Amino acid sequence: MRRAGFTMIELIFVIVILGILAAVALPKFVGVSEQAEAGNCKSVVGTLNRTIGPVLWSKSLNDGDGGAIDAADITAITTTHMPDYDSAKCGTIPHADGNGTAGTMGTVSMISDGSATAAPVWSFTAN
Repeated sequence: MRRAGFTMIELIFVIVILGILAAVALPKFVGVSEQAEAGNCKSVVGTLNRTIGPVLWSKSLNDGDGGAIDAADITAITTTHMPDYDSAKCGTIPHADGNGTAGTMGTVSMISDGSATAAPVWSFTAN
């Protein structure tokens, strides 16, 4: 009488093959969440450069400030329009005075301050 099922050696082979596949695939997934967080910080900087910066710059020009952006403008924009922005990870967004702090993923920095002829520009440097 023959029993249906797997032998012990077949089960061991399957377990060894799964172990090899896991050993190959697992290192590829390590660090994926950190890369995603850094990508989020880069997207915030892109939003600053494309939409928020020019609006603040034109507001500053209309107010007679010569295009310079102050801390109150940055704080108002980040709390109102970017409530999910995590300054602990990306750092606080610097303004015309250059004030800002680094985060765990990297640092948002102001490359150029707003002037009468150009909007401000920010960048993100990952750690």
